[in-house]
This record gives sequence, structure tokens and C-alpha cells, in this order.
Amino acid sequence: DSMTQAANCFFTISSQGHTTRQVSLTGSQQIIGRSPEVDITLPDQTVSRQHAEVYYDAHGQWWVQDLNSRNGTLVNNQRITEDHLLQPNDTVAIEQFQLHYAVEGDLPERRAQRPGTHHTSLNVSDEPTGPITRLDAQQAPPIDANHLQTLIRFAEDLLTTPTHQDRLLKLARILISKLYHGISAITFELDINDPDMPPIPLIEPQYAHNWRSDEIPYISRTLLRGVIEHQSPVIATNTDSADDSVMELSLADDKQALAVLACPITINDNVMQVLYATFPAEYGTVEWLALASLAVEQYKQTNTAWIARKQAEQQAAMEKELQQASNIQNALIPMNVQLDDADIAIGFEPCKYVGGDYVDVRKASDGKIYLTICDVCGKGMQAAIVTASLHALFHTAVESTLPLTELMTRFNN
Repeated sequence: DSMTQAANCFFTISSQGHTTRQVSLTGSQQIIGRSPEVDITLPDQTVSRQHAEVYYDAHGQWWVQDLNSRNGTLVNNQRITEDHLLQPNDTVAIEQFQLHYAVEGDLPERRAQRPGTHHTSLNVSDEPTGPITRLDAQQAPPIDANHLQTLIRFAEDLLTTPTHQDRLLKLARILISKLYHGISAITFELDINDPDMPPIPLIEPQYAHNWRSDEIPYISRTLLRGVIEHQSPVIATNTDSADDSVMELSLADDKQALAVLACPITINDNVMQVLYATFPAEYGTVEWLALASLAVEQYKQTNTAWIARKQAEQQAAMEKELQQASNIQNALIPMNVQLDDADIAIGFEPCKYVGGDYVDVRKASDGKIYLTICDVCGKGMQAAIVTASLHALFHTAVESTLPLTELMTRFNN
């Protein structure tokens, strides 16, 4: 095997000349500090709560960086001021602790790094896969209550995130969080009728913290066709697997052992929105696919809640406006009309909540009685404002004792 897996690298930790334990480096990143919640705990008050981080790059190599600790992080007695590529037999010093880095097997050859980690284009690979190791020979990572609690907090966070774009970003980022061990994640659109069309990214690719990649993310054509065909979450790997539910991934032979999943987010007409994420090979299990599917389901439910919230806000605003318009309209209806020369009764009931009609009666100073019925274009507040203007015009015109023909001309103009 020409690729070094994360499980083949480890720290031997010593303090004051005594070896305390050995820690395997797994997943895509590990935090070192005195907090009991980090991955590698160094129990001493001189160590910062989150002191340093080691992370795994796209070519099977581990890097170390200081996390703005009080007293810094040393590698081979030199304080590091930028990310440092670990080599076999390097010693990372954190206060009184020495972490001796060792590797079982050969390190892969390091290729030159391409600047930048965010890309707007995607490469879709149709290359045949090469066998690396058997997925079913690896132990499946445990899923516990922490993952479910994280999903609950994720849903709560989405409910406070008003923009659709930001919610998509958070969906991708939960899969590359420390607890979910993802390497990269992206959401894009697929043409259901043409699986060979390149995917259209909806967000920038998201990477695990300080994940180093020297190439644009590769997207497996196999997985794209699979998610379009099944229209349900699918998972694939470029390792051999005896599990028929795990597809064989189309990636070139020189890629590291990967597990990749794709989960439909929405399916509308001929377009499918998909969450696509890569993981170390040991996470290529149906259990991990179920976790990602739950995250997508939480996203969909909160999206529905946001749509309902906006509709409720729009409905509330509309009802408030209609109520105001109704109040204006009711205030303009003449009540208790008392005339010596005639008996007049007015009945007014809009066919809808607020109509566009206006009725009024007025006695002029010369004894003439004017009765007007108007049909105003439109509904709601706009019609109510026009009606109020007509009301003022009618009362002014009646007092001016204009001839009826001129009065009608002014009304219609």
C-alpha cells in the first residue's frame, strides 16, 4: 500500500522522562489541550485549554499548528509560528509534555501544494478505482448520544439563521466538524435528466479546519448517477467492500482511501439539490450515511419552518393591512342619516374582507340631497386610501353646490 492511513500514525506521550501513553491519530483532526473535552488531554494548568491542533491532509500527512496558546508549541525545540509538516521522529513539546511522532510504514511522496483552499469549479472523475484496502476489515466508528445532541443543536442553530445560503453552509460544515470527521463537504445542483452534466455548486466547498488540498475537489460520477437513480442517500468508497449497499467509487488510483456520500436535499422538476461529503475510509458505513441523512432531514424541516414563518409573517402583515383598510372603510360609511325630506337606509357588506366600493349621502346647503355610489379599482389598503380621497372630494364638492354634471366630471377625473 503506497498510501499511509491515519491509523498508522501516532504520538508517544511522555512527561518528565516517563512515557505516559500512546495515542493513535485518527479522523481528520485532533485538538490537544488541558480541557477534558479535547481529543488529546494534557492534564496540567500550564497547558492552554485548546493548545494545539494536528490535522491530516489530502496526501496522508499530519500537520501541527499552535492555537494561540499562552506559551506556544515547539517542534524539535523550535517554537512554531506557522503550520508545521510532521516528519517521523519529530517531537512536539507542549509545556512539560513531549509528543513523539511516529509512523508505521512509509509516508507518501509529498506533492507541491496549490495555493488556496476554496474553489468554485468541480472536477468530476470517471476514472476506474483501484483497490486499496477492504472497508469491511475496518472497525466502524461508534455513533453515540453526542452525535444526536449535535444534530439537535444544529437544528436550533438553523432556526436562528434566516438566509437560505447560510443554512446550506451550516449543513455542509456540520459534516466537517470534529465530531463527524468529514474531510470536505459541498452542496450542488444536478440535472436529473442528464447525469453527465457537471454539477452546479450552490456554495463554496467546505473543508475540515486547515485541511490542505492541492487540487480542486473530485466528484465521483458513480455516486452522482447513484443518487439520481435512487433519489435517496447513497454512499461509496474507493476501497473493496463486501457490503453490497456500499458502491464502488470512481476515483483515480492515486487518491487516498475515501468514503463519499451524497444525500438529496430537494427534488424539484428536473433539478436535484445534493449534499456531497468525503470522509476517511473507516467512516464509509451505512451508520454514517444515516447520520448525514438525519442532518439533511433537520435542514429540510427547519427550511419548512422558515417558509411557514415567512408565510405567517406575510399573512399577519396582510391581515393587519386589511384590518386597517376595513377600519377606514367602515369609518366612511354614513351612519344614522337623518333628513327631513326623505328616509334613506344604507346597507353595506363587502363580498370579501375589504371591498373597493364607496357609498355616501350628503345634503347641500341649497337643500339638494346627493347620493353617490362608487366602485374603486383594487382591494385592501390601496383601495381604502382612494376611497378616503373620494370621500373628501365628495363632501367638498357638495358644499360648493356645483352642477351635477360638473360634479361627476371631477369625480371621474
